[in-house]
Amino acid sequence: MIYVRDLLKLDTFKDFELVSGENGLDRGVSWPNVAQTVSIREWLVGGDVILMSGVGLKITDEFLTDIVIQAADGRAACIIMLINPEHIASIPQAAIDEAVKRGFAVFAAPWETKLSRVIGSVSMLVSNDRLEERMHSEFLDRLLSGEINHDDSAYRQSMEKYGLLGKKAVAVIDYKFDEKYLQTENQAYHNDRVMRKMISLFERYFGKINYLNQYNRQAFIISADNTEEKDIVNTIRTIYNIFIKENKHVHVRIGIGEIAQGLEGLKKSYDQSRIARKTINKSGVMFYKELGIYQLLFYIDDTSKIDDYVKEILNPLFIYDKKNNQNLIDTLREYLKCGQNVSQASQNLYIHRNTMIKRVEKIEEQLGCSIKNAEVTNQLYNAVKIYDLFLKK
Repeated sequence: MIYVRDLLKLDTFKDFELVSGENGLDRGVSWPNVAQTVSIREWLVGGDVILMSGVGLKITDEFLTDIVIQAADGRAACIIMLINPEHIASIPQAAIDEAVKRGFAVFAAPWETKLSRVIGSVSMLVSNDRLEERMHSEFLDRLLSGEINHDDSAYRQSMEKYGLLGKKAVAVIDYKFDEKYLQTENQAYHNDRVMRKMISLFERYFGKINYLNQYNRQAFIISADNTEEKDIVNTIRTIYNIFIKENKHVHVRIGIGEIAQGLEGLKKSYDQSRIARKTINKSGVMFYKELGIYQLLFYIDDTSKIDDYVKEILNPLFIYDKKNNQNLIDTLREYLKCGQNVSQASQNLYIHRNTMIKRVEKIEEQLGCSIKNAEVTNQLYNAVKIYDLFLKK
């Protein structure tokens, strides 16, 4: 993955001045394009590195400001303007202000800059990165799917090349967009954009990281030689909170596996992370160890037995809720979660304490038992937990 900040390492960029938009250096780069038209929004594809000389165009401060707005809103990576008194004499303050507001990098380049060299260096950087990323992804895909042979002589070399030796933990992420949002937006582009954003966040918090991109899904391999599991989990929860705050139209599920080592350990952590992700109904983060004894249920082949177990215990509440448009299941869940503390449960559900008491009585009536019985409480808690993990839509 190439970002604008990576372009700064190129020799062709050494004389360029970053005029504004330092907070836009994390925008992803797709390809260079030359802008020689009044409007550019029609041909932007996202991630464009735009080069502009101004030759043949009527240059005004308003025009340059509008071009910056078009580029930033059109999801371009950055824009490079060649400075010359006869064409683009300077980059106007209004354009700089708009770039800062939109988190978009604007560069001023010397007039003698050869556009062909810039285009060539950016194209080569992107092409090499795509080739390396494809090879990397293919190796990780084989590694995590268990296709790698221990006796393969290239196995250890690739593990060393990609920094996969030592202790690692795997996190698996999938994305789902709101249907209304996808009706007006390009899904393929936004899949790529949100995945780039997540990569950027993981790299910000974990440094250099191995990742596998698949459609709507990612796997991250996190180095854990000097890190505790709880710290990894807390950091990923921080990443999740930042991401959903900025991307309210995307539902994200993140499963995290335990720290492991070696080929078999990586595969195990990967499988655990996938199991943990499956337990999340819509959006959130789950660490495999947090499943506790419920981990075992994912290894039961006949899931109908799980369904029968839950229905045998909770079916009276399902029937009552459906018939009366009530939510006794939610009430029971919160009541058990709060250790049968009526006051706390009523506060969490935003209902009056007396209403909570009446609902508990109704639950006992429908189930034909006392919830205060320790054995019954344990059975109900397990049934609700299994329902949430496996059956709840």
